This record gives sequence, structure tokens and C-alpha cells, in this order.
Amino acid sequence: MVEIKVNDMKCGHCVMNIQKALEKEDINGVVSLEKKTVTVDEKDVDLATDCIIKAGYHLDR
Repeated sequence: MVEIKVNDMKCGHCVMNIQKALEKEDINGVVSLEKKTVTVDEKDVDLATDCIIKAGYHLDR
């Protein structure tokens, strides 16, 4: 599992948007508002990253 840091995740609405973006691509991920992370399987990192960015969020790279 890989954690993707999403610095501008601020509320439950952000969590819901990211979760929906991942689900559209059949990616199983755990979105944590407290840690501001999205945890996905290593094989899904690139696609998950693209989904999160397209949903309007910035990543800590």
C-alpha cells in the first residue's frame, strides 16, 4: 500500500469527492482527512494520482 499526500484536503466534502473519483476508476482506496492521505495499492498509484489531480486537488510530491 502507498500513501499519497493531499495537502489541500480540508473537509468531509473533499473526502467524498476524492473517494468518488477513485471509485469511477475502480480503485480501492482509503481516504483519511486526519492524515490528509489517500492509501491505494501500489499498482494503482499512477491512476489514483491522476484521479485526485483531475478532481481538483494538489499533491505533495
